[in-house]
Amino acid sequence: MPASYPIKFTCQILLSVFLLFIPVVVFAQSGYDVSGVVTGEKGEPVKSATVFIGGSERVTHTGEDGRFIFSNVPQGTFQLSVQVLGYSPLTRNIIVKAAPLNVDLQLSVKSIVLQGVQIGKKSAWAINFKIFKENFLGESANARQCVIVNPKVINFSTKKGLLLADADDFLIIENKRLGYRLRYQLEDFGYNSVEDIALYHGECTFEDLDGTDEQKKEWAKNRLDTYKGSFTHFLRSVYSNKVLENGFIARPLYGYGSERVNPDIEDRDKLVINDTQVKFDSLVASIDTSFKSFKFKQLYVLYDPQKARAFFSNASNKTKTVIIDNKATVLKLASDAAVIDRKGSYTDYRDFFIYGNWAKARLADQLPVEYQPPFIPLGQKDYPTDKLVAKLQKWRDSIPQEKLYLQLDKPCYAHSDTIWFKGYLTIGSRHERSALSGAVYVDLIDQQNEVINELKLPVVSGMMTGNFVLDDTLKDGRYRIRAFTRWMRNAGEDYFFDQAINVGNPDKTGMQKDKNSDLQKTDIQFFPEGGSLVNGLSSRVSFKSVGVSGLGQVISGKVTDNDHKEVADIVTLHAGMGSFLLKPLSGKTYTANINFADGSTKSIALPTALNDGYVLNVYQPNRDSILVRVRASATLQASTIYLVVHSSGEIISALPIVFSGAVSSIWLDKRAFPSGIAQFTIFNANNEPLNERKAFIKTDDHMKLTVKATKPAYKSREHVQLNLDANDSDDKPTFGNFSVTVTDESKVLVDENSESTIFSNILLKSDLKGYIEKPNYYFTADTDTVNIALDNLMLTQGYRRFEWKLLDNMNFKPAFAAEGLGSTVSGLVTTLSHQPLAKANVLIASVKAGFKRDTVTDANGRFKFDKMFIGDSLKFAVQALDTKGSDKVIITLDSIAQIKLDGNNGKINKIITASSVYPKNDDEDRQTIVGLKGNTVLKQVNIKTQEIKKASKIIAPQSTFQVPEQGADQTITIANPESYIDLTRALEANLPGIRVDIDENGYNELVSTRPSNSLLNASNNANKNVGKEIGLIVNGRKITSKGELDEILQGSILPEDIAKIEIVRTNVAVMNYLHSPDEPGGGYAGYVLLFTKLGSSKRQYNPNMANITPRGFNKVRTFYSPHYDHPEVSNNQPDQRTTIYWKPYLNTDATGKATFDFYNADSPGKYRVVVEGISANGELGRQVYTYKVE
Repeated sequence: MPASYPIKFTCQILLSVFLLFIPVVVFAQSGYDVSGVVTGEKGEPVKSATVFIGGSERVTHTGEDGRFIFSNVPQGTFQLSVQVLGYSPLTRNIIVKAAPLNVDLQLSVKSIVLQGVQIGKKSAWAINFKIFKENFLGESANARQCVIVNPKVINFSTKKGLLLADADDFLIIENKRLGYRLRYQLEDFGYNSVEDIALYHGECTFEDLDGTDEQKKEWAKNRLDTYKGSFTHFLRSVYSNKVLENGFIARPLYGYGSERVNPDIEDRDKLVINDTQVKFDSLVASIDTSFKSFKFKQLYVLYDPQKARAFFSNASNKTKTVIIDNKATVLKLASDAAVIDRKGSYTDYRDFFIYGNWAKARLADQLPVEYQPPFIPLGQKDYPTDKLVAKLQKWRDSIPQEKLYLQLDKPCYAHSDTIWFKGYLTIGSRHERSALSGAVYVDLIDQQNEVINELKLPVVSGMMTGNFVLDDTLKDGRYRIRAFTRWMRNAGEDYFFDQAINVGNPDKTGMQKDKNSDLQKTDIQFFPEGGSLVNGLSSRVSFKSVGVSGLGQVISGKVTDNDHKEVADIVTLHAGMGSFLLKPLSGKTYTANINFADGSTKSIALPTALNDGYVLNVYQPNRDSILVRVRASATLQASTIYLVVHSSGEIISALPIVFSGAVSSIWLDKRAFPSGIAQFTIFNANNEPLNERKAFIKTDDHMKLTVKATKPAYKSREHVQLNLDANDSDDKPTFGNFSVTVTDESKVLVDENSESTIFSNILLKSDLKGYIEKPNYYFTADTDTVNIALDNLMLTQGYRRFEWKLLDNMNFKPAFAAEGLGSTVSGLVTTLSHQPLAKANVLIASVKAGFKRDTVTDANGRFKFDKMFIGDSLKFAVQALDTKGSDKVIITLDSIAQIKLDGNNGKINKIITASSVYPKNDDEDRQTIVGLKGNTVLKQVNIKTQEIKKASKIIAPQSTFQVPEQGADQTITIANPESYIDLTRALEANLPGIRVDIDENGYNELVSTRPSNSLLNASNNANKNVGKEIGLIVNGRKITSKGELDEILQGSILPEDIAKIEIVRTNVAVMNYLHSPDEPGGGYAGYVLLFTKLGSSKRQYNPNMANITPRGFNKVRTFYSPHYDHPEVSNNQPDQRTTIYWKPYLNTDATGKATFDFYNADSPGKYRVVVEGISANGELGRQVYTYKVE
């Protein structure tokens, strides 16, 4: 076989094996079950058949009924194969696509007669086997260390110059260079000795060889070397649109042959190419979230990371003839288009014809489908930053970033209104819809920072919908909607969705602008671009001016040096931010002289400049490129530094910068970036960060939406039909999922700059800590003014999900596991002496739901019930018994720490005080807008501060700790106790200034919050006790066990069993009487005394039982839209809706089109339509359309 190039067609069938097994671990996304039945020719089940996914480590066997199952198979294309003695092997191409897959496989009896074939002599077997190995395993370094353990299962035959082979069983192959054992199902092999052409086809599985630590390190290195530059590496790069960045130079191939160029070389090795990189975004189109279409004619591909670094700037865009490089490959498309997935697989092995370097690969060069390189080096030379890049990629893959956005039907509401919302949950820098989390939590928070309503909603395909009904007794003011997944808690509350809304009359919120007397308190800070000023080097300096209200403050002024010479002007551009250029000089100091609107002034010293250092500048002068310019002081102008650029952990570029003067410039292709915030950092050779710069990159990777009506104006109550057209960033029709809201703009006034949109949230707010004033301003127009203002925001407001220096010690194991669609109850069973109890029997049951399930504990006493699909407010009992059926055990349930609201959170407070537009809603208008009739009143709580007559006939006997008559601050009875699902919610609703919290060990406890009005005037100031624990006394018995207290609050005492509640918080004499020396924290901040009814249902603490009400999913209402053409709909009732129409799920079809319709309300004016959504490829879209109602 030729050493340089294999004969053409060699890999046309070979690739059916080679290209279906390279993996990509995509943010730990969950997979799907692949199952089925294997039967014989007559439909009888075939047991003990070996079923495997080709090129992977997944192998199973069929049961007595012929059934098999593979769990958690990721989306993509695979080869599903089956082999069993007596039957012909069978392989089926399968596509796993967002749903479980059932595949039935019917086998045919294997024929053992070879007709027309002459079997070779046994003496020729060794010669045939040598030819077979050379063409089957290859001749690479990997092949030289491969051993076929069972060669005698191979059957050779010859026919007219052909060597043919098959095998009676799996070939067992040990690849001692890569550390794998392969089981290969050889379906056919043929070698033509005349034409020197070899063809073979089959499927294989992989398992790791046992080895020492040193061997494993060597295997890992060899596997990475095998992966780099492979065809699968290339296809993955095509899928992610990172071909050039990953070291591949792919140029258009126009033809072959030229007599003027080396006539001794075959024409097929003379290539006519264009010396420019192919634009793969024009060749690749998304089909859905898992597959892309790859369409081209001929490509000339060379893997050379070092040349790829400079190729963007050095490409000549000229046609020329070249001789094929021995490391290059000619790639032709043999079909109209190839369908590829993120693993580097494709659906039909006949799609590609390959000639050149990739065609040399054989079975010895295969890697399993589970293989994932530790990182993909951006160059062949090792750089100091490679370790940092690897750790960053590990951080991204271990704790991928979920982002959540809720589209609300409007920004402001009247009392008794309903808040409608649609949620979009994305993951990663490319905004793909997340399959990681199965539940979203949504909280409605009042002005006192208390959660007044909470929802748990299921996530399907990265989307969810829900609603809050506002009570008509809510106070006017600003409220917040906060939403998050359990996984998002790993990043912290700063990255939750958090949006302020208005309810009621804006005049009662108390929001004020900064007074002139407060202007001197304005906080003004200066931020040199990249981090530091350096003497002798020009630098851009941004500033941010924030008033005491938390909003940007307009300022002006001059920058002067120590000789009072003016060197720069200070002018705010937007939201108190601006910038100026400054070239500091050695020996000079600089001062900002600030002027305020009232004529007052203020002087602030600018940061001191360094004598030696670098200045990092990032410019976006063109729509398709980014200029990174680094300036060095005189002593550093022969140095080498390293630039790392990433977006949400996705490495965009990592390369050295070698200085040969004062300035070094690098151009980056903007197409390599996703829209959003990118971080540019330069490091020295010791991986120490020197300068850092954030920039917002605007690309065209968003959908183009168009909304059209059949006419420009409509009448009241007239039927309206609107058409939506959705095109992707390549202006091609696209699938997408959208939500639509239509509002009456005359009643719901909107400040477009302050709006919460899918762009301002997913691309900006979700990545920045702190409050962003008028975030949608940066997306309303693509002008120089807006883009400069956006760059000022990047320079002044920190973006930091991690710190480089913390990557070495970062815990890559998340504190909060991702939550699936079903609820989970887990815990620990111990003996009475608190030793873990293995094999204990645990039962969970709900009488109301008719649900029962049991399990046993593991060796550590742990148990778990998962995938329980339940509704909200269902109570469950969990009981544990030891192996002998005894209840002398302790069961402890796991709990997830609750989110604690920080009343001093700057972001929250600034949101609440920020100005925005309210609905038009004086008292009369509010009644008209929402049609308030038959208003409901909150359940009354009967609070008494005088002696209550003894009710000994209904109250259980009391023990030691009792309060004398009139000794309690308050005595409370619970109205309608049956409406509360457990005691926790009953107490939180009825005890002022007390809430149920979770301690550091996961137990429920009572804590003091703000005191009630009656306590504010008490001689003992209760404010000092905010956050301290409150003691619980039940029937005169003080509850000292954390476990028992937790049980009581979760359900061991029912709300309907409570006769009365007494609260003691300010009576010093009674507090001293109830106090015990062993109380935590030096003593409780007060006491809650529960008096249960005589004969109440549950009063005893049983350590082997626990009650729990796991959070189930809340039900979601359906938006009602009247149909005035329906005879049963009355036209006499006024229709004053503010939200005219709400549709949370609207899908475009393959042509990018969708239609929706509704009926107008009574009010004339301008109606506003807002459509937002996300495509299957993660492209965001938003369109606003208005029409007139007469």
